[in-house]
Amino acid sequence: MFKTLNKDLLAGCLMWRVIMFISWTDLRAKYRRTLLGPLWIVIGLAAGSIGLGLLWSVLWDMPTEEILPRITIGFLVWIFISTSIIEGSNSILSEEALVKNLCLPISFYPMLSMTKQIINFFHSLLIVLFLYLFYPPENMMNLLWFFPAIILTLVNIFLIIFCSAILSARFRDIPPFISAVMPMLFFLSPVLFRIQQAESLSWLMWLNPLTYVITILRDPLLGHRPELIFFIGMGSLAIILYFFLAILLKKKINNIVYWV
Repeated sequence: MFKTLNKDLLAGCLMWRVIMFISWTDLRAKYRRTLLGPLWIVIGLAAGSIGLGLLWSVLWDMPTEEILPRITIGFLVWIFISTSIIEGSNSILSEEALVKNLCLPISFYPMLSMTKQIINFFHSLLIVLFLYLFYPPENMMNLLWFFPAIILTLVNIFLIIFCSAILSARFRDIPPFISAVMPMLFFLSPVLFRIQQAESLSWLMWLNPLTYVITILRDPLLGHRPELIFFIGMGSLAIILYFFLAILLKKKINNIVYWV
């Protein structure tokens, strides 16, 4: 059952040079003739986070030094997650010409889409370094938890967009459905507040898988140690997605070219 998936993933990973070249080329083309290039993403995120952080500190009656880093890093993580999932669901459909004319591994397309988002995410981390100048993390050693957290997050997001990309090739309602659901998930995710602050809706937030992704990435950057339950939840989700993807790819890999 896993042979088809593992073979396809290996073939996709072996094309990492092509994936990196295309990703960097697209990024340079997107910001061609701009003075700051991708830094405009950082500036936009900083402006929105500062404005909302100041407003939220008044509404929630919380000190700015506590809520501003939480909202800024939360927004940064949310943008990475939502953009990766929304654009990743279209990764096969958007490359229709390549799918029909070249014999490439199916994993190549979600890998390409996700690589672009990873590049954007890591250069956007500059805003976190700037934030540390004014609001340093409580415990610098807890920053080390970011590395296992980001690896586990990338695995889960890749599996999610791989599954959604295949399903979107067959059912064209999937991409607009994902785009419609993401705003609702935003308000059920601890981006603007803590889970404890939404007592009546906390059970819904625990059922939201994006809660685990946001928390496991944000807590280390805030200098906090993530709770073990978030690692267990992310690990369990990865296993479930891997099994589902293996079954899906084994049965439908030869049909994808006809769907697009």
